[in-house]
Amino acid sequence: MHSKLLLISKPESEFPTETGVQYFSDDNKIMGRVTAFNRNVKNIIFFYFNLSAFLSQYVKQNKQKDHGADLEITFKPTKNISLKAF
Repeated sequence: MHSKLLLISKPESEFPTETGVQYFSDDNKIMGRVTAFNRNVKNIIFFYFNLSAFLSQYVKQNKQKDHGADLEITFKPTKNISLKAF
C-alpha cells in the first residue's frame, strides 16, 4: 500500500446561499416547500475512491460549484396517514 502526503496551502472556504418558501393549507392537510441553493467552495479537498483498482486518496481541487433546488410535498388525508413526495 502506498501513501501520499497531501500538502494543504490554504484552508477550504465557501460562500453558500439558500432561499425557500413554505406553504400550509388552512386545514393542515397539504404542505409544500421549495428551496433553492448555491454553493461556491475554494481550495476543496475530497475523498476519491477508484472502485476498479480498489484504491482511495484525498484529492485537492481549486474550486467546486453546486446549485440546485429541493421540492417537498406532504398530503395528510387523515390523522394517521401522511403521504410525502420529495
